[in-house]
Amino acid sequence: MKKRTRSLIAVILTMALVLAIGIPGLAAGIGIFPNDDNRYTIQPVKHYDTYTVLGDSITAGVNCQDYYRYYNADGTYVSSGSVDYNLIAKAAWWDRGDSRRVEGTYPALVEDMVTANKVNHFSRIGYRTDELRILLDDNYYGDELTPTLLEFLGETYSVDINGWIENRTAFQQAVADADLLTLDIGSNDVLMTVWFKAIGMLYGENASLGTIANVMGQVAQSAQDPTNMMSAVLQLMNSAVGATKTLAELAQAMLEAEIDFRTNCKAITDRIYELNPDVDLVVVGVYNGAKEIRVSKDIDLQAGKLGDAAFMAINNYIANLCPNHTKYKYVDVWNITLSGAPSLLDMIGDLSLVGTLMTVDHPNETGHAEIAKEIRAVLPKVDSKTEVTPKTTKEDTKAVEAKAEDTKAAKAEEPAKRWVKQADDGNWYCYLGDEIERSYTGIAQNEYGWWRIVNGKVDFKANSIYQNEFGWWKCTNGKVTFNENGIYQNRYGWWKCTNSKVTFQETGIFQNKYGKWYCKNSKVDFKKFGKVTYDGKTYTVVGGKAF
Repeated sequence: MKKRTRSLIAVILTMALVLAIGIPGLAAGIGIFPNDDNRYTIQPVKHYDTYTVLGDSITAGVNCQDYYRYYNADGTYVSSGSVDYNLIAKAAWWDRGDSRRVEGTYPALVEDMVTANKVNHFSRIGYRTDELRILLDDNYYGDELTPTLLEFLGETYSVDINGWIENRTAFQQAVADADLLTLDIGSNDVLMTVWFKAIGMLYGENASLGTIANVMGQVAQSAQDPTNMMSAVLQLMNSAVGATKTLAELAQAMLEAEIDFRTNCKAITDRIYELNPDVDLVVVGVYNGAKEIRVSKDIDLQAGKLGDAAFMAINNYIANLCPNHTKYKYVDVWNITLSGAPSLLDMIGDLSLVGTLMTVDHPNETGHAEIAKEIRAVLPKVDSKTEVTPKTTKEDTKAVEAKAEDTKAAKAEEPAKRWVKQADDGNWYCYLGDEIERSYTGIAQNEYGWWRIVNGKVDFKANSIYQNEFGWWKCTNGKVTFNENGIYQNRYGWWKCTNSKVTFQETGIFQNKYGKWYCKNSKVDFKKFGKVTYDGKTYTVVGGKAF
């Protein structure tokens, strides 16, 4: 029994390491599409002449069949659904697909959706925000991990740090030229940091590049021979270091990586707008690629959920806290459909299954289609007569008519002189009498509903909780829907909303897409630990999360 427990712990750690060597971009689509949400109405979107893609292995297309092309001497090629070492040996060369259109990926689908005349594919496996920031910022040269990481990745791209820097002109020009840009990066910030931290713990903080490359190679080849890596992990777990300290240090590394991400995310988006102030930027969030990993087929306990916190924190920063978040469109991809993963007990019984984690944490064509649909939802729409945006009257009128009672109640509470209407420039503003009330920031109304206002203008990118004279309200794409009943975030915390309003009166266990949480007076209490009985059921609460 003791041996089996150690093996389980070892596989959990190895799972984290393999996710890192899989170098996933951890992006992709949400997988849950509300039927009554008019953002998903199939309607042509705005045409963009030039589309630039910045990202990692997700945008490159890892786990999509067309990513793996093996070219023959006569120029013909075959595609395989996975890396085939026999085909590599026979092929004239192997195109990893990082800089080209890969069929079935969301960049390819978006390219067709916006009828782009030119597409700049700038995806690279292994990217963290640090490496992308190097390419966009002439005064930044990475962190302490960058030289080792780029030297290792140089085996793939045949470049060292100096060669990497030589790519700056091309990357920056691609940003400057873009009419539409999708940015999809961040998960490797956590995963690569954890990976190298684990290497340091296994082999010493001064482990050489050769040692790191050798260990990474052992994991990468785990389908053939995982014994050495598993043996090293077991040595660590059985050493004086101990499992508790090991996992605690890895958790600390994840926290530090998430903090570094914030700095880089702001710097990257700052630089994008400096290079191209008019670009339409879509930032794709991250998801937990290990979420499908369970203890066993018979025990529906999602062991992979252990990594949720770091990725949730990254999403929260992108969506709500980054100073540039009001400028770009954020795409929530937390619930991406994945193709399944082996259970921990399966991996303990058959270590060759560990190698499959390097692909199943990436979306296949189904997941990429989900991303494309989410991106469609935030892009400006067009009809046969004119370009419109998600705020246009046809869609809003339908939504409002379906919620006539809410609209009637809103009108009853409407301030006497404050009103939202469209100006001659096509934008929507909050008016006080006949003048735009540019000093007003809050929530105001018109015949189509309640809207988030920032300095007198409707902010259709607002997706948080905001205040007006009647209370605090959850807005989605700038609008109060009056039908959101869950836990949502703003700069002050996580709040339970009932019909889109924070009542400040609800105490108990409530749920959002991240799980169940203990709320006190409508706010999630992250300091709560212990047993809580609510609605006839007793929960164990750990740091506010209920189990």
